Amino acid sequence: MTTTQMQAHPCPSCHAELSAATDYTGQGNKPSTGDMTVCAYCATILQFDDEMHLQVASQQALIAAPIDTLVELQRVRNAVLTRNAIQQAKDSSSAKR
Repeated sequence: MTTTQMQAHPCPSCHAELSAATDYTGQGNKPSTGDMTVCAYCATILQFDDEMHLQVASQQALIAAPIDTLVELQRVRNAVLTRNAIQQAKDSSSAKR
């Protein structure tokens, strides 16, 4: 995996500052206009616009995306959501002690 550092931009959904993008393909790709990614904090599917700012991926963009891209986006979303659920369970358990 290759991680590209970039100017920080807030996630348009959860407003977390996102300052990097990781290419999960192992091909060393850097993000470009129209590429989709997943917020590492809220798991929203995002897309880079012409100025490399993030926006929530439109329904049209998702419909037009190749199935293998959608499968990979969902795999990453599931990983983020699972990590968040585990963290919430740990936090809840710690609060009860």
